[in-house]
Amino acid sequence: MFKDKRVIYIVIGIVAGLLSGLMGVGGGVIMVPLMVLLLPFTQHQAHGTSLAVVMFTAVVSAITYGWLGSIDFILALELAVGGMAGARVGALWVNRIPALQLRRIFGGFIFLVGLRMILPSPPAMAWLGHLGWLSVLVSVLIGLIIGMLSGMLGVGGGIVLVPTLVLLLGTQQHIAQGVSLVYMIPTAIVGAYTHYHKGNVIKSTVPWIVGASVLTAVIGSSLAHVLPAAQLREIFGVFLALVGLQMALTKPAKKQKAEEKPIARAAAAR
Repeated sequence: MFKDKRVIYIVIGIVAGLLSGLMGVGGGVIMVPLMVLLLPFTQHQAHGTSLAVVMFTAVVSAITYGWLGSIDFILALELAVGGMAGARVGALWVNRIPALQLRRIFGGFIFLVGLRMILPSPPAMAWLGHLGWLSVLVSVLIGLIIGMLSGMLGVGGGIVLVPTLVLLLGTQQHIAQGVSLVYMIPTAIVGAYTHYHKGNVIKSTVPWIVGASVLTAVIGSSLAHVLPAAQLREIFGVFLALVGLQMALTKPAKKQKAEEKPIARAAAAR
């Protein structure tokens, strides 16, 4: 274990930024477990602090994707309308939900999504993206649901949004990742703001992690456009499956168990 926690902050930022740019995600899916494992953060503090970092990392990655022409801004706006509302609700609910239960359900879900992305067959429900004006409602609803997950789990939402866009709306992989990054910006802002007022953001760590992540986010975004879409989709699918297994199978740390006791008592009191 490093004696200087700033080294841990920088390492977390480097990994999160690279992942954000390469996969079109906020990086929270790796930041949250690392913060809980390597730092004296509770599960809820890791969620809130992660979203505060995602705000900045997503902006840098999105700028790079936009520069390379891989963003559908109309689709991103439709998703963000639902996402901002969902993030607010998710962040407000998070302290009422046992972290272990939520972690395992979500882990199992993204594991199955990862397996589906690895399969060579074409998306079976891509027609949802070709319903005329009804497609707008579908996009808003998708944004709402993923925004709730974002607010609860402290992730930008890209880990679910990217495969959703590819599998359900038939969006090309690079475009899906660019849209995901734009979607994350307002969603992460709303989620982080709510977590901040609930005391779940450790402010002193944010500048260190952000400083490291924005540099590697540019590298990851550029690298993503070198890889063919099919190969990038397979890599993303394997990544989801591995992360899903890790989230579903790992046992909670003692501090996480201790954290859940007062939450359970508070819920029972209601």
